[in-house]
Amino acid sequence: MVFHYRSTPDESIQAMRAAAGTVTSRWTGLPALVVTILGIAAFAHLVSRDWIQVTVLAYIAVAVFPAVARLEQRFRWRRAIKADPHSAEEQHVEVSDAGLRFWCEHSDSKLTWSGVRRVQETAHHYVFVCGPLGGCPIPKRVISDDDEPELRDLIRRCSPDHGTHLARELASQAVAT
Repeated sequence: MVFHYRSTPDESIQAMRAAAGTVTSRWTGLPALVVTILGIAAFAHLVSRDWIQVTVLAYIAVAVFPAVARLEQRFRWRRAIKADPHSAEEQHVEVSDAGLRFWCEHSDSKLTWSGVRRVQETAHHYVFVCGPLGGCPIPKRVISDDDEPELRDLIRRCSPDHGTHLARELASQAVAT
C-alpha cells in the first residue's frame, strides 16, 4: 500500500505531538511546574506575608506555565518545519509485509518492522514510532475506506506491538495524543 500526501504546518505539528506523546509521559513537566510554584510561593512569602497573594500567584503559575510551555513548543516546531526542506514536498509512504518505505524529493528511507517500536493511532494519524524522537506519520485523510482494514490487518500481523495501540473499531475516534 502506498500513500501520498502533502502536510500543512498544523498537520505536521499534530503528527509531531502524536509521535512525542507516544514516548513522553504527560507528567514530564510536573517537576518544573512544582519548582515554579514553590519558587513563586517562597518569593511571595519573602516579599509579602499575605497568603492570598501567594495563593493567587501559585494559581496563575499552575494555569499559565503549561500554556506558555505548549506555546513555546509550538513556535519551536513551526520554526523547525519552516527550516526543513522536506516539509513542503509531497510525502510518500509504502507499508508492506517487509516494513516501511518513506520518501520525498530529497530522500528515500526503508525500515523493517523490527525497527518499528509500535504503531500509535490518533484521531488524525497512524504514527509508526521508530525511536524516542522519530516516527513516520500517515494522515488518516489519505487512507481510503477500502485501504484502512488492510492497513490495520498489516499492522496487527507485522508490527512488534501487534496493533495494541490502534483504536478498537474502524471509524472510531481514537484519543488524540
